Amino acid sequence: MSGMKQNNSRRFREWRRKALLIPVAGLVCLLAVQNAAAQTGTITGLVTDAASGQILESALVKLDGAEGGVLTNTSGRYIIPGVSTGSHQVTFTLLGYEELTIEVSVTAGGTAQGDGQMIVTALRVQDVVVTGMARGIPRVKLPFTVDKVDIAALPVPPVSAEGWLQGKVAGVKVQSSSGNPGSSSEIMLRGATSLWGGNSSTRQAPLIIVDNVITTSSFDDIAALDIESFEIIKGAAGASMYGSRAANGVIQIFTKRGTGFGGRDYNRITYRNETGVDQQVGSIPLSQNHPWELDSEGQLVSVNGNRITNLSDPDGENPALNGGSVHTSFVDGAWPSNFQLYDHVDRIFQDGWLLSNYGVLEGRDGGTNYRTSFEHHRDMGFFPQYFDGFGRKGFRMNLDNQVREGLTVNFSSQYSQNENDLYNVSIYGLTFMGPYVDLLARDPCTSVLDANRQSCMDLGRTPNPSDVCPEDGCYYYEPDALAQASNPLYFAELGDYITRNQDIKAAVNSRWNPTSWLDLEAVFGVDRNAYHYQRLFPEGIAYNYEDEDVPSTGYMDKRQSHRQSVNSEVTVSVSRAFGDLNTRTRARYLQRTQDYDYFYARGDDFVAAGVPRLNNTDPETHRVNSNQNTTREEGYFLITGLDYQGKYIFDGVVRQDGSSLFGAAQRWQTYYRTSLAYRPSLEAWWPLPDQINEFKLHWSRGTAGRRPQFANQYETYSVGSGTISQAAQGNKQLR
Repeated sequence: MSGMKQNNSRRFREWRRKALLIPVAGLVCLLAVQNAAAQTGTITGLVTDAASGQILESALVKLDGAEGGVLTNTSGRYIIPGVSTGSHQVTFTLLGYEELTIEVSVTAGGTAQGDGQMIVTALRVQDVVVTGMARGIPRVKLPFTVDKVDIAALPVPPVSAEGWLQGKVAGVKVQSSSGNPGSSSEIMLRGATSLWGGNSSTRQAPLIIVDNVITTSSFDDIAALDIESFEIIKGAAGASMYGSRAANGVIQIFTKRGTGFGGRDYNRITYRNETGVDQQVGSIPLSQNHPWELDSEGQLVSVNGNRITNLSDPDGENPALNGGSVHTSFVDGAWPSNFQLYDHVDRIFQDGWLLSNYGVLEGRDGGTNYRTSFEHHRDMGFFPQYFDGFGRKGFRMNLDNQVREGLTVNFSSQYSQNENDLYNVSIYGLTFMGPYVDLLARDPCTSVLDANRQSCMDLGRTPNPSDVCPEDGCYYYEPDALAQASNPLYFAELGDYITRNQDIKAAVNSRWNPTSWLDLEAVFGVDRNAYHYQRLFPEGIAYNYEDEDVPSTGYMDKRQSHRQSVNSEVTVSVSRAFGDLNTRTRARYLQRTQDYDYFYARGDDFVAAGVPRLNNTDPETHRVNSNQNTTREEGYFLITGLDYQGKYIFDGVVRQDGSSLFGAAQRWQTYYRTSLAYRPSLEAWWPLPDQINEFKLHWSRGTAGRRPQFANQYETYSVGSGTISQAAQGNKQLR
């Protein structure tokens, strides 16, 4: 027992001595590391275009002619740690720019600044593209097609943001949904991707991303002068990185951020005012002939053989057709000389004014650049005599801050509010009215003036004056007895139609570069939209008093919706250069949630005059509808790009998406892309270096998806007239 205790005691003392050596060895190592770090320093800097001050991403930075190097990040910055003290040469290389070498002196434990201002070569092929790629690369190296629209190259700004794309990119169709100011345009990339047309249902609309925020609507709420550039992907191969939302293509919008002047400190205030006039371009000719029979003196004849002198008389006889039937008659007759004819379009359409105010405060101070803008836009349209037109107010703030070396935080926010009271006066409705009809004539029986009241009684009618009408009376509701169509100006003057939209977009982006080849990025974005529509028609007006209809008791309906989309993502990116081989790899995890709430209510027959409220309408006429839905999405992808000597290029993507919109049996879907490119014009054997200095062959294959509508996966039923009937079968395999 004694021997065992002695042996145990001896082993314990030996173990204790060894244990004491551990912290001592650690301390020695720490002192050695600190001593080594004290003998080295760091080189960091910003790479920009010498002429424009634009930051340059993916420029290769080499130290003392080394084979490998580091690439500048999306902010144009780079960092090279662990550089020995003394003078060093830093070389910058980027396609489309002259190679640049600068001298940088490094002190022990210090950080040396080595900024590069690169000069464009005679052939500018630099345009850096980030959409659909692991990292921004020069456009000429893309293994698939991505179109880019740089706003700086377009000196004349359009009225709306969509105008930047009209006629600028092949295969991009931008078509206004109506002629009303403020109406959204329908955008289609290449062609239809669904048998079900119509962008109102978003089945043909591309995915739109604004400063890392996936939007829930179009981008017509963005001030055109806030946009810096567009990047557009039309094919499925290029859009594979965006998975189940990208079958219709992708449009990514980058707004201005106050990054001009090559990273130098500055402050600038800009104000812009634009005043113009909305004018009808060309003419819209309406028919000035008729299909009616004429007598020997050129006067209209009724079906009973009597002469007709007034076609607007609701009690008059119908005219006879010149061919006996609608199948054998032609609209080629000239109107009798005693008929006064009107050009409805020329009389009704009037020039409206347009006013736009735009201001910017932007600058840079140390490691912070900022840009704040506001916009106030008013467009009266072609009917200023009836409507206030379309108005939009907007505010945007972009802020970028370099918290410390290798850590940047970007913030983007936008608020916009638009209001539109333009009721659609349809040109189609005007075509139903004969040229003999005076659409601007007033019904004397609805006037409060005594003289007009007497005129009404002279016509053998009973006066029914209304305080809602102008004092000289309302327009005739059905001024053309033959057309049996309502006067579009009747509702335009009396009805109250208003649409309001409010949009809030905000995003925070944080990027950390712990090493020269690794960066971590986190993004959080919110897009909120509130929509309000109200239609009001007052009580006490006869819809067609010339036919002695019962006066209207009025109606009111309201529509409201709220939509909120929240997206967040975390990304890890690795960019390394191994001699002539540049590699870029990115892995991302993302989540997205969208909530939608819709409400509709209508009521007819106001109980008390002059109180436009739904609870002032007859309860038996009430109609109410509401809808709520929530969708959830989750996904991740891995993308890798290889570039050898700038000639041999490979790019690959694998993405998996999960969505609550997919059927219960198909919640997850996988998308992929493989792309190859070869640039023989960089080979030594290229026979035409002066005539054709850029020639590229590329091949891509990939997939992208389209999300189903919310209710498509469910078996649904409709309720009406006291019965329940099946509306849709539902599909659990939907994807």
